Amino acid sequence: MEFYFRVDFQNQNGQMFQASFAEVSGIGWNFITEEKTGNENQKQKMLQGISYGNITLKRPVASLDDPFSKWVNSCLTLMLLSGSKGWIRKKACDVIIKLLDANGKPLVGWACYYAYPMKYDVSSLNAEKSGLAMETVILTYNRLERVN
Repeated sequence: MEFYFRVDFQNQNGQMFQASFAEVSGIGWNFITEEKTGNENQKQKMLQGISYGNITLKRPVASLDDPFSKWVNSCLTLMLLSGSKGWIRKKACDVIIKLLDANGKPLVGWACYYAYPMKYDVSSLNAEKSGLAMETVILTYNRLERVN
């Protein structure tokens, strides 16, 4: 059975767009624990919180007319102009990654809330090799939830 996926974005104003990617990775979380000494000097791991991974999105380089490219570029521009973290509140998006079956029906999804780009990278440009130039965008986010 073949699977593919869809990535939906919704900004804080409720505007939505979709983008296609060749690869999505990094969906996940970890418990943060701290080891403490309890009764009778027994060591216990105590839950301190949750840590979320970064989502890595890879695709062929797209034009600036593409909604995802516009969003990434506007995050950079606003950050440079504002010089503070206030831009995050204005540009963060909720990102929903859905695994689809061969008929396009969602099988499972993951919602990454309050996501924004923290790194942008373009693959090597090599005139001696044919192939597409790939761009990689790494997103950070505040919360992960499994959805349908």
